[in-house]
Amino acid sequence: DAIDARGYRGAIQLATFHPDYRFGDAPAESSSHWTNRSPFPVLHLLREDDVERALEARHGDDVWRRNVDVVEEIGGDGMRARRDACFVEEIGGD
Repeated sequence: DAIDARGYRGAIQLATFHPDYRFGDAPAESSSHWTNRSPFPVLHLLREDDVERALEARHGDDVWRRNVDVVEEIGGDGMRARRDACFVEEIGGD
């Protein structure tokens, strides 16, 4: 793990997002997968101190649960529509 190899464990946190992200312990049709999906693969480096401060300021222990609740309310079809709305068709293309 590159973070460990460079001595950044405890300082840097890696968050991954992918168009087909799936939590291994959730059913395939679960809307919860959308909390870690993005139109394109993304690696997001977070400073753990910043994450900790944000969680303390926002009662962050349940942020993940609120995120899951929101995407479950929107549903898979609604999330797909929101994702698809991010793409703009090329203007003047043939």
